[in-house]
Formats: sequence, structure tokens, C-alpha cells
Amino acid sequence: MTGVPPHSELYQKFNQAHATGQPVHLEALSHIRPGFWAEIHIYPTDTGLEVYFSDITNRKSAQQALRRSKDLLDAILNNTHMMIDG
Repeated sequence: MTGVPPHSELYQKFNQAHATGQPVHLEALSHIRPGFWAEIHIYPTDTGLEVYFSDITNRKSAQQALRRSKDLLDAILNNTHMMIDG
């Protein structure tokens, strides 16, 4: 697997799919293209492994924005009593 660091999750998932004969799925941030998120499906076949990549960068960005908004709302709600009692 040229270009895939042996300590990476992707490398481990390739080995897992090959060893078990079971499909493997993961989401990973690219180590080659900064900021690029991929959904990766690895399928064992009679001749090796088939790998399918989907760009999920926009979905990951939206999830992060939603998480930040939720954290801000939680902080506001948790401190409302201080504003009212204060």
C-alpha cells in the first residue's frame, strides 16, 4: 500500500479487511490533502481489495459548525441563572 503510513488507521483497516474477509468502513481526514475528509469502504474480493472513497468534507464541516453552536448554546443556558440572579 504505497503512500499509506503503516501506523495509520487506514492501513490497519486494509489489513483487517484482508485478514477477516469482511468489508470495513471508516471516515478519515486525509494526510495528503489537508482539510479533506473521506468516507472509505474496503471490500475484500477474490483478487484483493476494492476501495471506494466519498468526499464528506462538507458534511464534516457542517457537523463541526453544529457542535460549536450547540456548545455555545449550552454555555449560555448554563450561565443564564448568573445573568438573572446577578
